[in-house]
Amino acid sequence: MVNSRKQSIVEAAEAHFDKNTLILIVNVVILTVLISLLYMVATSAMAASGPHNEN
Repeated sequence: MVNSRKQSIVEAAEAHFDKNTLILIVNVVILTVLISLLYMVATSAMAASGPHNEN
């Protein structure tokens, strides 16, 4: 009986952990997208302010 109760506690903890992990992953993805957008804007601004060597 101890094993079954411990297993159910572990399953409940894993379900809660999965929910928090999903929220964390979404937040990390959003943060990465924002940082990449900021990086692209910064590099494009630097390229616009500097000499144009692309063409």
